[in-house]
This record gives sequence, C-alpha cells and structure tokens, in this order.
Amino acid sequence: MKKYAVSWSSGKDAAYALLKMQQDHLSKVETLVCTLEQSQKRVSMHGIGEELLDLQSQALNLPLKKIYLPNNISMAEYSAVMKKEFNTLKQEKIDTVIFGDILLQDIKEYREKEMDGVGISASFPLWKLNTQKLAKEIIESGIKARVVAVSAKVLDESFVGREYDLQFLADLPSGVDPCGENGEFHTFVYDAPNFCFTVNHVVGENVLRSYSKKGNEKEKWETSFWFCNVLPK
Repeated sequence: MKKYAVSWSSGKDAAYALLKMQQDHLSKVETLVCTLEQSQKRVSMHGIGEELLDLQSQALNLPLKKIYLPNNISMAEYSAVMKKEFNTLKQEKIDTVIFGDILLQDIKEYREKEMDGVGISASFPLWKLNTQKLAKEIIESGIKARVVAVSAKVLDESFVGREYDLQFLADLPSGVDPCGENGEFHTFVYDAPNFCFTVNHVVGENVLRSYSKKGNEKEKWETSFWFCNVLPK
C-alpha cells in the first residue's frame, strides 16, 4: 500500500483532495505538510494561524509537518528548503505527495519537477475537473469552509468572512472562478466528513493588506487582499 502526504493549505481544495484519497482504500495518508510564514506563523495567502492548523490536524487525526519560511524568500531559497523537507518525507517512506491544484499548468509542472528531484511522485486528484461542478461537489460532500481572504481586485470586502456555500457561489461576479483557482479567494475548512470534531472559531475584524514587487515593467506587480482574522473559539 502506498503512503501519502498531503500538501495542506487549510483550505477546501486540499481538504477535498484528502477526502477523495481517503475514500480510496488502496492508499494510506500518513501526514499533512504545511508551509507558514516564519514571522507571523500563518499560512501565506490564507492568513490562518498555527493554532487553527493544529486543531485541523487533531480533527483529522493526522500529524502536521510545519515548514517555516522566511519573509521575501527567493524561489531558489524556497526550492532548497522544500527539497530538504521532501527528502525527509522520502526517508519516512512517503511515496507520493497529494496536491489540490485544479487548473494551473505551470504550478503543476513546478510541483512535479520538485518531486522528481527527490524521487517522490506528485498526485493531483482534482486536476482538470470542471470547477463549476467541483465547487458544488465540495459543498455537497459535507466540507464546511469559511472564506478568509479575497482579492480586492475582483471581490469587495463583503465576500470575506462568509461561508463557502451555494449562496456564496451564486453571488460571485461573472469571471470569478467558483473554486478561486486564479487566486480570487481562499478558504479555511472547519468541518468535514473526515473530521472527528468541528473546529470552533470566531471571525474578527477585516484587514486590507497590500503586496508589491519592484523592478522593471515585466517584473513589478501590486495587489491587495481582504483578510478576516479567524481565531479559535
């Protein structure tokens, strides 16, 4: 029987990929793997703190391997850190890492290249699924998630903090992917069929954070996200 690790983001796609793999009795999921910002100890772009991650891990009855990354880490430094961590997984007899990616080909190819470098396979249970259907499948599966970050470029503040449910999907503007696959929004899963308890939480104030990169016209970019501060209850 193959042994799997799940690349864990705290959100719905990783949670649904995990659920699908656990329903396959030929596979055994051994651990969750999550990267966090070293200074804030939060999941990048989701903003979820490590205490909530620990509760998710306990609810799933799976160990959580945390990888702390410095702020403003370069891609070369990131690759070096991840190679070291995945080599550790290989030593622990992990055969495959599960990812929740759906449509972004460049991300998939990058992950496959990184995994090939350490001799571990990459699995994408949700790859190329229709996101309109997939979004409803996730909700109907019993996964319960809260929208914890939204891109201010495509969604206003009213979308952050909401339940990821059919009404949320109905309210999305035209052109916004219902799974947020283009980075439009991110979620935090607080219950699912494979959770042994609900992760109780409270939603605090919303915060607008801006990010930018300087450089030439091709390299520079700027973006902003609304985050809601989610805390354990």
